Amino acid sequence: MRRILGRPVARVEAAPARAIPSSQVYDVVCDDGSRFAVKAELNAVVGATGRADLLETEWQALSLLAARGCAVVQPVAVDRGARFLV
Repeated sequence: MRRILGRPVARVEAAPARAIPSSQVYDVVCDDGSRFAVKAELNAVVGATGRADLLETEWQALSLLAARGCAVVQPVAVDRGARFLV
């Protein structure tokens, strides 16, 4: 995470578990006090059309909504190799 955030990470804590078996959300606190929510995709979701890239879909949706002025969390980065969204 340090590489994608561009700063040292001081603490990572898992958010309370929810009924979403395909992902886990973490609260990440950096050395400089900045905080990020990080969503990790744990399992591939396979639908009728094949494997869904949920992180890419969420990244695009949040980016589009933010660009249109909607009050949503703004995505900072996505690491497709490590399968997480910041």
